[in-house]
Amino acid sequence: MKSVKNSIYGVTNALVFPVLMLLATPVLLNTLGVEGYATWVLVNSVVASLAIVNFGGGDIIVKFISSARGGNSKNSSKEVFSTVFVFQAFAVLVIYILFLIVAPFLAQYVASANLLTFLDILYFAIPVFFVKQLEDLLYSFLSGFEEFGRGTAMSSISNALFLVAQIIIAIYTQSVKDIFIGALAVSVLLFLFQFMYIKKIHKDNISFDKASVGVAKSLLGFGGWNWLSSLASIPKGHSDKWLISGLLGLKTFGVYSIGVLIFNQLHTIIGSSIWWIFPGISKKSSNKKLLVEKYWKLSFYVALVSIFSSIILTNLDFLFELWLGQDFYQNSQYYISTFLLILPVFTINLVFHVYFLGLGLVKQQFFTEAFSLAAKVITIWLVISVFNIKEWVLFFIVFIAIEYIIYSVIISRNLPIKFIHLVVFLLLQVAIVFLRI
Repeated sequence: MKSVKNSIYGVTNALVFPVLMLLATPVLLNTLGVEGYATWVLVNSVVASLAIVNFGGGDIIVKFISSARGGNSKNSSKEVFSTVFVFQAFAVLVIYILFLIVAPFLAQYVASANLLTFLDILYFAIPVFFVKQLEDLLYSFLSGFEEFGRGTAMSSISNALFLVAQIIIAIYTQSVKDIFIGALAVSVLLFLFQFMYIKKIHKDNISFDKASVGVAKSLLGFGGWNWLSSLASIPKGHSDKWLISGLLGLKTFGVYSIGVLIFNQLHTIIGSSIWWIFPGISKKSSNKKLLVEKYWKLSFYVALVSIFSSIILTNLDFLFELWLGQDFYQNSQYYISTFLLILPVFTINLVFHVYFLGLGLVKQQFFTEAFSLAAKVITIWLVISVFNIKEWVLFFIVFIAIEYIIYSVIISRNLPIKFIHLVVFLLLQVAIVFLRI
C-alpha cells in the first residue's frame, strides 16, 4: 500500500503540469500564433539547458539525506541541504551576472529581429528558471525524508499557479516577453512562501548557516559525476528541438513541438510514478536480491503502462482534434501519432535512471548520457539532412536502443541480472512497436 500511495503521489505531481500544459497549448497557439508559441517553447527549451548549474543538487539532497537517515552518511540533513542550496544559489547569481554583462555586447552584433527579441526575453526567462530550480531543492529536501505527500501537494499547487498566471498574461497581452515578466514575479512569491512553510515544519533540519567547503567536498564524488551526467542529459533532451528548428524552420518545429509536448508529459508522468523508489534503493543498496526483484517489477509495470497508454491514445483522434482544433491537429497529427507509437521504447530506460542514482553509478551514467547524446544528434542529422527519410521520427528508436544496451551492460555487472534477459526485453518492446505499424 505504501508503494501504491507513493506512486499515486508521483503521478499526481507529474499530472498537474502536463494537464495544464495541454489546456494551455490551444490558448497559447491562438493568442500568440504558431510562431509566437514556437518562440515560447524554444525559450523554455534553451533556458532549461541552464540546469547544468544545479550541479545535480536535487539528487545530492535526496541521496545524502536518505543516507543520513539510514546512518550511512557523516553529514547531517541540515549540513547537506544548507551546503547544496548556498552553493547553487551562488552559481545561479554568477551565471546571471555574466549574462547581464555579455547580452548588451551580443545585441550590438545581432542583425536578426527575431534573435534580438529572443535575447530580450532571456533577461526575464533566465531568472524565472533559476527560481524554479531553487524551488526544486525544497521538494528534494522533502523527498529525502520520504514526505512525498507533502511534496506533491506543494509542487502541484505551485506549478498550477505558475502556469495559470502565464495563461492569463498571454490572454491579456499576447506577448511572450510579458509572459516571462509575470512568471518571474509569481515564481519568487511562490518560492518564499514554500520555504517559510517548510522551515516551520523542519526547523531543526533546514537552514542556510551550515554550509561549508568541507561538506561540499564530501558530496563532490557523487555530485560531481551527477552534474556531469546532467551536462550530457540536458542537451540530449533538447537537442532534437534545436536541430529541427534549425533544419526545418520554426513553422515545422511549432507543430513538431506539439507531438513532443504530449510525449514528454506522458514520459514524465510514467517516470514520476517510479521515482519514489530512489531513496529506498539508496538505503538498501546492499540487498542485491531485493533490488533485482524490484527492478523487474518496475520494468514490467513501466512497459504495461506505456503500451496501454500508447494503444488508447492513438485511437482517440477526436480528443486531440477537440483539444487543438481541426487545422492545428491535421498539421501535427503525424508527430503526435508517431511519438505515441514509440512511447513504450522511449520509457524503457526510466528504471535504469532511478537505479543508477540509487546505486551511486553516476560516473557510468555520465558516459552513457554523453554517448547517447552523440548517437541522437548523428541519427537526427542523418535521417533528415543526409537520407531525407520521410518517417524520420521512427528512427529515434535507434539511439534509445543504443543507450539501453549500454545501461544493460553496466547494470548486469552491478546486480545479478543476466544481460541476455535485458536484451530480450528490449527486442520485445521494439517488436510490439513494429507489429503495430
